[in-house]
Amino acid sequence: MLKLIHELEVHQIELEMQNEELMPVIKLNVKSVLGNGRVSGLSMVMAAPTHRGHTAM
Repeated sequence: MLKLIHELEVHQIELEMQNEELMPVIKLNVKSVLGNGRVSGLSMVMAAPTHRGHTAM
């Protein structure tokens, strides 16, 4: 059980790091689509890459 918890904690950290790396790219993509500097939470989710490498938009 402790090993599983550890693996989940490591995975969470990896996802947080990926999120930090992707956020500037997502903001640029949304800005170019919307034509302004405002980014809503929904827009960021819709523009986020899927597990297959395609965007959800």
